[in-house]
Amino acid sequence: MKSLYGVFGAALLVVGCSDSAVAPIPGVPDPTLSDLGTMNVGDVRAMTFSAASGGLSIPASSGSAQFAVILGNSNVNAGTVGSYGVHGDWLTPSVQIPVADVFPPIQHPLVVPGTVSRGEQFEAQLRNFERTGLPRPGGRRSGGTGAAASANVLTPSRAVSAAPAVGSTMSLKVLTPAGFGGVSAKACDAGSSTTTLGMVRYVSTHAIVVSDVNSPAGGFTDADFKSIGDEFDQMIYPTDVGYFGTPTDIDNNGHIIIYYTPAVNKLTPAGSASKSGYVGGFFFAGDLYPPTSAGCLSSNLGEIFYLLAPDPSGVNGNSFSTAFVRQITRGTVAHEFQHMINSGNRYISPSVVNFEATWLDEGLAHFAEEAVGRVEAGFADNTTVGLSDINNLDTTITQAFFLQNLARAKYYVERPDTTAAIVNHPKAAANLASRGAEWALVRYVADWFNTGGDPRTLTRKLVAGPDTGTTNLVKATGVPMDTILAHFLVTLYADHRAATPPASPYNFKSYNFRQIVSGVMIGSETAASYLPVAPIGTGASLTANVPASSAAYFVTSGSGARTIRITNAGGTTSSDPNGRVYVMRVQ
Repeated sequence: MKSLYGVFGAALLVVGCSDSAVAPIPGVPDPTLSDLGTMNVGDVRAMTFSAASGGLSIPASSGSAQFAVILGNSNVNAGTVGSYGVHGDWLTPSVQIPVADVFPPIQHPLVVPGTVSRGEQFEAQLRNFERTGLPRPGGRRSGGTGAAASANVLTPSRAVSAAPAVGSTMSLKVLTPAGFGGVSAKACDAGSSTTTLGMVRYVSTHAIVVSDVNSPAGGFTDADFKSIGDEFDQMIYPTDVGYFGTPTDIDNNGHIIIYYTPAVNKLTPAGSASKSGYVGGFFFAGDLYPPTSAGCLSSNLGEIFYLLAPDPSGVNGNSFSTAFVRQITRGTVAHEFQHMINSGNRYISPSVVNFEATWLDEGLAHFAEEAVGRVEAGFADNTTVGLSDINNLDTTITQAFFLQNLARAKYYVERPDTTAAIVNHPKAAANLASRGAEWALVRYVADWFNTGGDPRTLTRKLVAGPDTGTTNLVKATGVPMDTILAHFLVTLYADHRAATPPASPYNFKSYNFRQIVSGVMIGSETAASYLPVAPIGTGASLTANVPASSAAYFVTSGSGARTIRITNAGGTTSSDPNGRVYVMRVQ
């Protein structure tokens, strides 16, 4: 970690964004940083608005050069939006030249970038309840403190009981719609769950696969249940444990319960699945607590996934074929297993008082999906996966583990003005674009801010805590948040461009991110697209609203000596201490 930080820290010290140069004296420009004529192709500079306040100068000697100008908002408070201006004031006006990869912010009609689906909305509500409504380790309860709350944290016994036999039944409570957002109940209140009866269909080394006895006809066969348990044992369990740590065993049975039940189907209103999405499954941290009024009355006191049951005839209001359920719940289990490991280990740790911040918890969970996918596909950690690699995979692997993350990431990169990776508001946590940004940030950080080239060293630190959110990220990486954002936001533009050296930290290691995300079609798109990049032409005056921890992207399109001014939206010098200017020479 020290050697990697040296690379990043030194680079940003040169360009004015290290700890010692993040906040120069307000209003004092830095002529050394703002003289772009000394940059070579592929060079990147980062500076504050104060350092850039005298204008970015391109001398006549660099007249044919082209620069990307990225305006970043380094604030991590999701409630702030920076309103910035970019003005092209040519000292020596000349003819503008075309910019090949520039396109307007909305090139293709999309299905509302950043749209919310029912599955994400449900999970966001559940994660919010876990963080605000459940008792906490160390005696702290949401809304107050009390010694009695510490009794709600159980210390697992070392004795492991035998797993139930195939064919036996177990009574399991499942949350109802009222339990995760109803008017009269919350997730741990009486009446927030319904009691179901499940039959054990397969027991593997790590999984107990259970099916609700009231599941509709035409569902999984014994061979399907075996396939589910074996995939968990061989792919999902070792991958998630390798990246995030060992799960707890609150029920002392040495297994994870995988429960397919129509009670999950009923979380999606009849006839709405094809219009607004569906709940495919979930993990609930309330299951770690005693099933009491002081703990969580909905608890099954064990590690369990709740999953959609096949319903070919739509008995429960929406039709889900057996093949469809088998396919979509593969990624769901990988995703929810990260939540289980993360929440479980924080639950039993005496040094932890909070579950992970939702944005980082979800970023890690989406990382878990593609981490399992990479194992299934045979991609090593630091193999740079491109679009052809994904297209050449068996489509069942692509659809189960990759496409959801790539599509969500595209929602973000096509409209970085609408959301960002670090979003703490519960409603934003249900936003598809935010989920994509969260995954992209975690993936980038794991690519670069690890030890010995192993991303697991970073992800395991994040899950171990005890801190949360940006504090956790900074401590785990040993790098300031300003530095992390600078590299991430520049990389979204620079990744695998011709001007970016192959070994540059402004590339993702794990993916040809630009290529692979460009190639995903969302909404009614018919052609590849990526970031909205606006050309700064002669006399151009452009504005941008930049959410916290996001950026707006521009590129120069002219020749001759010229100056580019960065201002507030009104055209005057900006005093925003969070404003950042990142410049890359691309030609």
